[in-house]
Amino acid sequence: MTLFLTISMWLGQVGQPAELPTKSNQIQALIQVAQCKNFWVSVHAIEFLAKLGLKKEAEKLALTQLKPFEETPEKRIGYWRAQFLASSESTQRNYWLTKIKKAYLTSSGPDRIHAAESLAKLGVSFKNLNQAVVRQDLNSEGMIYSFTRWGYSLGNHPHEIPDYTALLKEISNENPKNRTLAAYTFGFLLPKMNTATWKSFASSALKENPNSEAYAYLIGGAYVHYKQSKHHSDDLFQEIRKCLLHFEHSTKKSEKIELCKALATSTSAEDRMIIERIQLSTRPINMDSTTSQDPAEADYLDIKAAAAYAWLQMQAKKN
Repeated sequence: MTLFLTISMWLGQVGQPAELPTKSNQIQALIQVAQCKNFWVSVHAIEFLAKLGLKKEAEKLALTQLKPFEETPEKRIGYWRAQFLASSESTQRNYWLTKIKKAYLTSSGPDRIHAAESLAKLGVSFKNLNQAVVRQDLNSEGMIYSFTRWGYSLGNHPHEIPDYTALLKEISNENPKNRTLAAYTFGFLLPKMNTATWKSFASSALKENPNSEAYAYLIGGAYVHYKQSKHHSDDLFQEIRKCLLHFEHSTKKSEKIELCKALATSTSAEDRMIIERIQLSTRPINMDSTTSQDPAEADYLDIKAAAAYAWLQMQAKKN
């Protein structure tokens, strides 16, 4: 789309100009989404704010929006994770992290799956947890196995290269759920693949059925790991980028969000215009959407938050 057409879209209907994207209105969009009635969409928006360095805003919203669920199984893990990310002091972070670890290690607890996922997302190596519990989960199946496999692949230290080989094996798993969860993992892993590993990963992504749940995560992961590790396999990367950009016109939430997260690493004007078009393709956030219990409304708010996050990340890199 030309620059003229993009600007025209921002102008909206004749006589009713739309608000041009600015840092303040993108932050406001995240704050609005964080106040929606869908708990997990609220968590995602608060996490985006924290990752952008807006920790005070994130902490305040966590207290108002998520704290009421601190006694609710599973949801309390989202509250604790958001508080961990919003905390600036190490003592606070350790407090919240300890609560999540305890929830995972409590063998009969109701929060184990959510706690395992959160620990892995936060980069906690399961090699540093109770190995009797970890081994039991690695010998099990289902979501607890997948999230434990992810956590166990992480290095003992935050900057240590993950065990990509074990996870690449999982994205070839015949079980579609295992494959999807393994693919999802790559969006959170340290992007330090060597070129041979990246080529193997990218090839697997391109072979995946585009209708599968794993597809969006594989394409998005392959894009991010290429861009940040600066590999030299341009033809394969261009195929990945072509698939990624198709997500702009997708009706699937996962594909729109993976596109936003992938392009957040970019500084190009073309990629920023894609993010702005995604924002324009969904209606403005209003009271009806933030108070609605409709899953479709929640999906649209989730996309809005991801697009705002991507725009702010791109602006920060540009500056």
